[in-house]
Amino acid sequence: MIAPQSGSKTYAQAAAIPYREYNDKLQILLITSQSGQKWIIPKGLVEDDLTAKESAAMEAFEEAGVKGTIQSKVWGRYSYAKWDGVCHVAVYALKVEQEFEQYPEKELRERQWMPAEEAVKQVQPQPLQEILKRFVEAYSDE
Repeated sequence: MIAPQSGSKTYAQAAAIPYREYNDKLQILLITSQSGQKWIIPKGLVEDDLTAKESAAMEAFEEAGVKGTIQSKVWGRYSYAKWDGVCHVAVYALKVEQEFEQYPEKELRERQWMPAEEAVKQVQPQPLQEILKRFVEAYSDE
């Protein structure tokens, strides 16, 4: 966790782990960052009129073009520096039920379904790898 500097701003963010079963195997949908240089999961600021989990679901549609059932459980939290402050991210899981061809950030990002183990290796930042690994292990135990 990054400790905020005194006087620095803090931002609440929510992220979604979009997942599905395909041929009896868990898959995770990753998207590229806006720079296109790394694989991430959808995330964004928690909107004033939404809960954190509702914001995570909204980001999943806007950034990855998917909708589904968002879990109430927070799978983990991490922090990172941005906008002259610190963003604190709560990570939820979203069982994908619909995938859309058209969505708001389609032209800004790539999206790719990956086997769960591959997604754990590819996703950034590193603290998110640990959260995703915990989710995958718990899913496999069910």
